[in-house]
Amino acid sequence: MPPPLHGMVDRLPGGIAIVRLVGTMVKYSRSRSGLCGTSEARGHIRQLCEDQGVAAILLLVDSPGGEVAGAADLAAEVASACHKMPVAAYIEDCGCSAAYWAASQCSAGVWCNSTARVGAVGAMLVVNDLSEGMQRAGIKTHLISSGKWKGLGVPGIPIDDDDVAHLQAQVSHVGSEFAQAVQRGRNLSDAQMAVVTRAGVFIGEQALEVGLVDGVLSLDEAIERLQSLTPPRASQPSRRKSAHRKPSEHYGRERSMDQETEQQISSEALAPDSLALACRDLGIFTQEALKERIMMAELGEKHLHTLRESARREAVRCFGAEAAPTISAQVDVLPAAAVEKLQTAWQREADERFGHAADGSAPRRASAPVPLPTAVLDAQHTGNPTAWQQLTDEQRSFAGRIGMDSDDRRESFARTVLGCGMRGGE
Repeated sequence: MPPPLHGMVDRLPGGIAIVRLVGTMVKYSRSRSGLCGTSEARGHIRQLCEDQGVAAILLLVDSPGGEVAGAADLAAEVASACHKMPVAAYIEDCGCSAAYWAASQCSAGVWCNSTARVGAVGAMLVVNDLSEGMQRAGIKTHLISSGKWKGLGVPGIPIDDDDVAHLQAQVSHVGSEFAQAVQRGRNLSDAQMAVVTRAGVFIGEQALEVGLVDGVLSLDEAIERLQSLTPPRASQPSRRKSAHRKPSEHYGRERSMDQETEQQISSEALAPDSLALACRDLGIFTQEALKERIMMAELGEKHLHTLRESARREAVRCFGAEAAPTISAQVDVLPAAAVEKLQTAWQREADERFGHAADGSAPRRASAPVPLPTAVLDAQHTGNPTAWQQLTDEQRSFAGRIGMDSDDRRESFARTVLGCGMRGGE
């Protein structure tokens, strides 16, 4: 049976906590009937995540939405909680607009009953132009403000096309943030989002078809499904450990029973629990989510490998085969974004200096681009300067531009360039 209504939070056996998002959503409800305070809900969710007796959270949603204020913060709080424990949502009759924004961030599942109204993904603003009516009533409003749109919407002030465009830009910005959160949270394609962002409302099975929910269930079935995704309490040692009290006679027997239970856990049973803990920390609670994460990791590794190989080719084309190994070795220890920046910079410089082949492709180069000046070669016989000291000012400046920022790297680079120059270069 559905849990009885006892305010915003209820607890069920098995460590399931119910957080009710019921009524019109406002930032601060002050416990008024018919309103749901998003700030209050955020506080409850944060407390439940720290509660040692809570293993999972279910948002019970029955709300048409409400204010923009606080909606994005609540959605972010839900997304953050998903990294700590399973968090799911059940939409009972209505989950629209700001209420769905929060529900869409639940990584353990979003379900609804067969008649639930779901969606309304978007933002809206109503501004009344009362200026003509007030003028006919003999009321003339004067607005004294410090800027063009300071006081926009004040009753009695006309609203022109520029004002409407200004307000539309604000509404579009909020709507875009809402839509992006839904697309991330629900993993929807662009084609699905094109349907969803028309801000329509979908009923039960319709919401399932467009990807806004994961199933049409009863509340009891939703609770059972969430319980099946909840790790066993014994598989959460880090949370239990922080709950230990100081030893006392009162619970000495309880401690000894816990120790006996832990000793009975075999080494074979520890591996699945460790995997479950790792997945929980990453916000992964289903096999499909784990498979998707593994696939994305594999694609990421392939992309990075391809990016590094491409960067090495650009280094050869820009600096020549002799200098490139030293210069391009750094790409093996840099993140993808940094490798991409280096590749782009090397490609741009090579294009400017050496152009493209007749067919538009970038020509390959196999030797150093800059021969060492004779004056520097002669200087090698006058003393024992370092390789770096033997470079020209132009060459040292060039080395700085490509990231040679330590003595070891500069000396290695200089020796490579000197070796290339002594062999004649290009």
